Amino acid sequence: MLNKKVGLFVLLLILFLTVDTTVIAQETVSDYQIFFPIIAREEVDTSSPWIGPAGGFIVCMTPHPSNPDIYYAGSWGGGVFMTNDGGLTWENKSIGLGNLYINSIAIDPYNPKILYAGTYRDKVYKTTNGGESWYQSSNGIQTEAIVYAIAIDPYNADIVYIGTRGENTTSLPPWKGVIYRSMNEGIDWTPVLQNVPVNGVNTQDWAYDLVVNPKNHNMVYAAMHEAGVYKSTNTGSDWQRVVSGIDSSNGIISARGLSINPSNVSADALYMGTWHRTGTFKSTNNAASWTNTPLDVKVYNMELDNSNPGTLYLANYAGGIYKTTNSAASWSPAGLSGEIMYTVSINQPRHTQIFAGTVGNGIYRSDDSAAHWTHSEQGLFNTNVTAMVAVKSNKEQLYAATTHNGVSSSSDKGITWTLMNSGLSDHEVNGLLINPLNQNQLIAITNSGGIFKCVLPGCSWTTSNSGLPTALYPHSINNLSFLDETQKNEISIMGDNTSNIPVPKLVTYRSLNELVFAPSNGNIAYLATISGGVLKSNNNAATWSSAGLSGLTIKSIAIDPLNPEVLYAATNTSGVIKYSTNGGSNWQDTTISGGMTNSISTTPANPTKVYAGTDNGVYVRVGTGDWSLLGLNGVVVNVIAAQPSISGILVAGTGNGIYYSLDDGVNWMTGPDDLAGRNVRSLTFDPNNYKKVYAGTNILGTYRFYIP
Repeated sequence: MLNKKVGLFVLLLILFLTVDTTVIAQETVSDYQIFFPIIAREEVDTSSPWIGPAGGFIVCMTPHPSNPDIYYAGSWGGGVFMTNDGGLTWENKSIGLGNLYINSIAIDPYNPKILYAGTYRDKVYKTTNGGESWYQSSNGIQTEAIVYAIAIDPYNADIVYIGTRGENTTSLPPWKGVIYRSMNEGIDWTPVLQNVPVNGVNTQDWAYDLVVNPKNHNMVYAAMHEAGVYKSTNTGSDWQRVVSGIDSSNGIISARGLSINPSNVSADALYMGTWHRTGTFKSTNNAASWTNTPLDVKVYNMELDNSNPGTLYLANYAGGIYKTTNSAASWSPAGLSGEIMYTVSINQPRHTQIFAGTVGNGIYRSDDSAAHWTHSEQGLFNTNVTAMVAVKSNKEQLYAATTHNGVSSSSDKGITWTLMNSGLSDHEVNGLLINPLNQNQLIAITNSGGIFKCVLPGCSWTTSNSGLPTALYPHSINNLSFLDETQKNEISIMGDNTSNIPVPKLVTYRSLNELVFAPSNGNIAYLATISGGVLKSNNNAATWSSAGLSGLTIKSIAIDPLNPEVLYAATNTSGVIKYSTNGGSNWQDTTISGGMTNSISTTPANPTKVYAGTDNGVYVRVGTGDWSLLGLNGVVVNVIAAQPSISGILVAGTGNGIYYSLDDGVNWMTGPDDLAGRNVRSLTFDPNNYKKVYAGTNILGTYRFYIP
């Protein structure tokens, strides 16, 4: 009897050690489920489902006043990020923020657990625990206030100033610009400067920057959008315009970043930068008069080194960082010339360390006073993800495409990322996929550079544009696809035509929306273009030729899983999906009542069906039948994806997260709460786990989701 028990135990042990377990999540915490007589292990993931890639839009930054390892960054759409290791890694600190578009940030110099975050159209938020949680602190502030600047009184931190612009639906004045003051740490706010005119017209101008004089805290300065500089000598109660020496031919002085000497320096130096390329200005008499240093830049912000007050840095929106070491008598480029800049920030407790926040390309850090720069963005997930690629032969490996950072690689399931842009001249990548006939080749489609290919693992990109049509793109902000409409509107209000801002070259290839290979024949592929119709390749994307619909913008393409000559094309014509049965030689219309079609999908698991994500839900077409509503009536569906190996599993990406169906659209369930309110623009099924989905968002990177 004993021998039988031992034999059974040995048998069970052998089975346990040899059974090929199914991994449904990242291998971090293991639970064991017993199914007699076999024991199987189910892996449970406890890591963050937000997996990047790293990068993003960093509008503002501020250091901890005494701990040089702690820094805060305000992002456009990603909320607040914090580092506690000097910028090596970043962590999102946005719990409680009702708005993740951060325009300004400031830290209490006496109690660094207190910070204020100014948002885009949601007033002011405050934290009293170092960013662990936030709450709105905006009593008295106007509706939908955009908070451009925050300044804390260096002697009395109860006093806080903010520069705002109010609700405006026309993008024309009056701007409802108001400077507010709080006397009780942001609990209540009172307007102290409003109705500021420009050229005698009450445009209600607003302040881009504010600074309090550390030698005399009764003095407060405001850099105005078009009205130059204003000054108060009684803690903001009264103001006067102070522009003597600042020349303006049209009466408009577009002031930006203000910097002032610290209290331990005898000289009264105040600095101001301008947006309209008139350089920087300096005052040594508390703004009674100014002298100019010409400089052809667009100053977004400027900071002074408190340890070496003759040294200042400015962020040039039109590209790069500039530095002076002689109190602004002259300026020199200090790196990052190819980057559109939002902000430069000095880590004052470690003053040789400089941080720079970019428009779309995350954070750079210099540890030697801007002599050299390196990316400093691990954990900074604030990217617009257009595509994610999971590798079937390697469960750890991921590749991601973004609209401004190019392509990134992760070998640890998205915990850390590395840019892989060698040879990739256009970093606005609209799609990314593995060549079905060569699993070691990545293919990227771009906004203006055409098609790029690289061989893994080294991945040096080369163009593959034979047959692609070219296009002439105007030097316009509308062609900066990595900016959202709000950002474009803000820049237009600033008075910017993007001249001299780094943008794609004028003569480019037409923008490519989607590349799809035929599931039944990897040599055949189709391209969806903007204003160039459909293109076709018969040689594995080596060369291209027209496949019809010339002049039309094609938003999405889907190919019949069994017949590579049958395909569908969603155009920018509402209510119509194009259909071809001969590889694009001829096209016919199919009518769909969902309005504009944004995405089309087919699946080898159910080859008779075609799914369409529209402005009014998900539709399906069976065979050659009519389109019919499948679900999500009234929901704008950005992208629809059908599981390629399991019939009936559908996922829809929307402006409010994702929905999924397990019964081919009969019933729909809402996705995780983490994605509520998030704009999902791409969906990818993991080939190693049919339940794992990667949802690429327009501003927060990628979210990893497991279908129940």
